Amino acid sequence: MFTPRVSSFYSVDDFHHAARRRLPPFVYDVVAGGASHELALRRNIKAFNDIVIVPRIGLDTSVITTEVTFFGVKYAAPFGIAPLGLCGLVHPNGDILLAKAAAKFRIPYVASTTASISVEKIADACGVAPWFQLYASKSAELTYQLIDRVERLGCPVLIVTVDTAAAGRRLRDLHNGLTLPFHLNARHLVQAASSPIWGIRRLLAGNVRFPNIEDASQKGKKLPFADLMAMQTGGILDWTVLRQVRQRWSGIMLLKGVLSPADAVFAESIGVDGLILSNHGGRQLDCAPAPISVLPDIVSTNLRKKFLAVDSGVRSGGDVVKALVRGADMAFFGRAFLFALAAGGEKCIDQLINILLEETRNTMALSGILSADAKSRSNFGDTEK
Repeated sequence: MFTPRVSSFYSVDDFHHAARRRLPPFVYDVVAGGASHELALRRNIKAFNDIVIVPRIGLDTSVITTEVTFFGVKYAAPFGIAPLGLCGLVHPNGDILLAKAAAKFRIPYVASTTASISVEKIADACGVAPWFQLYASKSAELTYQLIDRVERLGCPVLIVTVDTAAAGRRLRDLHNGLTLPFHLNARHLVQAASSPIWGIRRLLAGNVRFPNIEDASQKGKKLPFADLMAMQTGGILDWTVLRQVRQRWSGIMLLKGVLSPADAVFAESIGVDGLILSNHGGRQLDCAPAPISVLPDIVSTNLRKKFLAVDSGVRSGGDVVKALVRGADMAFFGRAFLFALAAGGEKCIDQLINILLEETRNTMALSGILSADAKSRSNFGDTEK
């Protein structure tokens, strides 16, 4: 299949269109789809689109910097790569390609509990231990084993996902008959024939695996995709368990999936170091609000300057700046990087990061924002809805 030149990509939408052409429809649906009627998915994007920034003038924008410092580490930009448990379905080596690109460009990369490559191999490949996202297993012992494992590896940040009390009802996956262990049925084979590069890679790589947690799975039992995720990640995660995780983990701990100001305040009381406001990219609760919409309410709780990030609906460097202006420290991209991975692997991932950096700088310059660092928040413009 024809591969577009990297120089022909100018936005996340370009990678999206290329990914749709290059992936079998049932794989594309996993990446692009959301829960139920996909209202939350669309709401996320609309919420960003509805925000406008009131630009400031009379500032020396030649000194703009996108650099930020979090937890004692300087990063090149206020955005990162969110945990992605679907990389192996898109590209067998996807987790490593994304981690290496993040290390090269000095942006955060979060390894997922459900990554297709072990966190140890990811760290070894890119020379640095990634941030790590944790799902609570139904076995507390397995959860604690994984926490201890990534702490020994040197992962600096543990991100506990808290919005998976039940599996999201993803209609596209149900209609497509997506199951794990991954087996091609007749319909999948017909679709894969139109995506030969994907098919060959998948054939050579074998079944999609989850090495970080595969000991918790019922090997050989064929389950719907969402049900398997519920089994492997569906542990009880109440405030008592979160306190126990906080006590077990000695490093930086963030909660991902908080949308309520009351929950944000309570999270601070148990010693959490920050929050990632998220609705799982619209893949869990279809009637959930867009994280960027509730960000001002969370900021108003005065969380003693705790780290605040957003994901879900972030599609450009302009969206990153909108998040910063509203009070976030960082924004995370998810689907955008899966689109780039599908579009052309390593070169497209690099191109996407370059595009996001340029969009961020451009929006900052036109808005009169000199620094992406929270310490320069007074330089930030105002927003209107």
